Amino acid sequence: MNIHRNSKVPIYAQLRDWLLKEIEKRAEGDRLPTEFELAERFGISRLTVHKVMNELQRTGHVVRGKGRGTFVNRRDKRIHTEALAGRNGTIILVYPDWFSYDFWGKVESAERLAQRHEFQLVNLKIGRETTYKPLQRLVAAHDNVRGILVVPPGGLVTSATVRLLDGFGVPVVVLTEPDDVPRARHVFTVSQDFNRMGHLDVTTLLDQGHRHLAYIAAEPLYEGMRLAWAGMQAALKARGLPPGALRRCGWRTRPWEDSIACGYHLTKVAVALPAVTGLIYDSIPTAMAGLRAIHELGRCPAKTYGLVVNSDYFTLERYLWPPVSVVASGLHDLVSRAFEIILANGAGMPRHTPIAVNVTTSAVTPGPVHASRKAPA
Repeated sequence: MNIHRNSKVPIYAQLRDWLLKEIEKRAEGDRLPTEFELAERFGISRLTVHKVMNELQRTGHVVRGKGRGTFVNRRDKRIHTEALAGRNGTIILVYPDWFSYDFWGKVESAERLAQRHEFQLVNLKIGRETTYKPLQRLVAAHDNVRGILVVPPGGLVTSATVRLLDGFGVPVVVLTEPDDVPRARHVFTVSQDFNRMGHLDVTTLLDQGHRHLAYIAAEPLYEGMRLAWAGMQAALKARGLPPGALRRCGWRTRPWEDSIACGYHLTKVAVALPAVTGLIYDSIPTAMAGLRAIHELGRCPAKTYGLVVNSDYFTLERYLWPPVSVVASGLHDLVSRAFEIILANGAGMPRHTPIAVNVTTSAVTPGPVHASRKAPA
């Protein structure tokens, strides 16, 4: 990289962007070039380099030690809370550090269950390049760890990660499909019944009179989505319809990519397909983005399209128009099952538990809003 002095982008911003890309390439704890080395390399002032390094330290991207240097920090975060001391021990909750109503729902359920059972709940937010090694330090720092609950960022949980998790010797419950996690003595999986979910997705739309469907899969690919797709195909066959009656759009995003933007663009692809009127979404946010795309195309979704969504988010689905059919397990049901496994110390528990899915409609009139002040005249 070269610093472009005639660019509209300030020199410090060019250097910051270059350093952020370098941090993405490196492992946690890697030593970065010194301020002097960077100033010499790019022919810029030490003051500019110092300003950028201070900014990266404030944002948590680097750790600096006087006389030691500047080192990459992957920004895995332990969340400190003033929860109960934990008369019955500690549960560690591990989940990705990105914006997600799904994760928030699971965290909120875990907090309520931990309080009910008098556990201390310690949250660890993991970065995109994590090796789960911060979890080792966290377990070592707490007495009486009763279990670990992991919400993985999508895709396969590697054998190395499973060996690490299994080595803690306490029940570890991973909220994903069993095929995403190698078998281990202390590792359990809990997930929605994705095959049944896919079957209900299709039959719900067929019962509404739609015969040409599209599956908009904008979230990162994992085994559950493949199982859902198999259930969809089985539902078509049971109704005597060809596989071509359902088109698949997506499975392109990876963890930490923008699935909402992907849902927006994939919806435009889906509604351009001949005769497609039934749309299946993998999350409420992607469905909301899809409705925006439909409106921009000048369509009337209330008259034309049937929508099925494989999640619910804090009753947010009640406010979608047109109403959607939600085919999913409750987030609280998933977390409750995980706590049951931890409470039993894994004894007699199956290695995998599928949670039943249900079909509900979002056609519920929202409750009244009670204003604290009178509306202006």
